[in-house]
Amino acid sequence: MLNILYGSQMESRRQEFDQLFKARFETFVVGRGWSLPSYNGRERDQFDKDCAVYFIDRDKNGEIVGSVRITPTDRCSLLADCFPHISNPDPAPRSPHIYEATRYISLPKEKSRAANRASKARVIAAAMIWCFEHQVSRLQSVIDVELLDAFMEMCPYIKVMGPTSAYGGGRGVPGGGMCLGISAPVHREAIEAILHFGNLDPNEFPIPVLSAA
Repeated sequence: MLNILYGSQMESRRQEFDQLFKARFETFVVGRGWSLPSYNGRERDQFDKDCAVYFIDRDKNGEIVGSVRITPTDRCSLLADCFPHISNPDPAPRSPHIYEATRYISLPKEKSRAANRASKARVIAAAMIWCFEHQVSRLQSVIDVELLDAFMEMCPYIKVMGPTSAYGGGRGVPGGGMCLGISAPVHREAIEAILHFGNLDPNEFPIPVLSAA
């Protein structure tokens, strides 16, 4: 089951956000070894603002199996604020029509290739469809270099934004690695490519027909 939460609902949907912040702590702090601000087994950061949009996928038992957060880059941007040197041209773009995806989680219960691809695609497809509906022109992200091929396979319209950069001390340091910026246009063809990659049902992920007005 996939649903959408907004940062402005953090108080009214407190239990759901608490579950999400726990999942992020387990994934990024415990699993990846990232040095992130956390408290009592929950991970939250400076981008968990009212303007953030969260796409959360749960299994039949209500456990989180996937999620991603997107934010408008004119309000907050990991790329522009923390990694401006990996955007070419510099500075990194800031616009209410360019959103940024962060805190991407994919935790399929079934470990088959098909389940893996579906899990990766579900929250990304939902985020892209939301962007399409809200006249967002591009969705960008900072990812580990090792994940580039997988993202390109999911959406061949993705472009690399600039050079790579070390983070957290670089490769060989616990919690460190190499990252780069990527950007995807928000259009029907990109969404269809993601749905195809995950073999997702178009009836579950309908692409809206937008008027020309």
